[in-house]
Amino acid sequence: MNRTVTAHFGGEDEPETSVSGVERDLAEALLAALRGERSVEPPQHADTFNGINKVTAQTSRLIQHLEAFRELCIVAADETSPYADRQAIALAAAMPPRGCTESSNGTA
Repeated sequence: MNRTVTAHFGGEDEPETSVSGVERDLAEALLAALRGERSVEPPQHADTFNGINKVTAQTSRLIQHLEAFRELCIVAADETSPYADRQAIALAAAMPPRGCTESSNGTA
């Protein structure tokens, strides 16, 4: 079974771009996240130690890239106005409000 796929992105007025070699488990998790699905499934296609490590490594590279991109988005949103709504930016970035260092059960 082929464990990698090609992801295609594009719109009506823009050319399609694609990336090949995406691990199938990561592609399915990415689609679920983009669709807003709440459940997260364990790997379904990688079934060996090396296969699962390959999915994990590709996932980690994607997460690092997306975290850097999120930081750039936060900066760009904050620079839109001296009166930018920082609470809205923090909510969009899924960041806890300033001063919240304890969990809901009162423990750090």
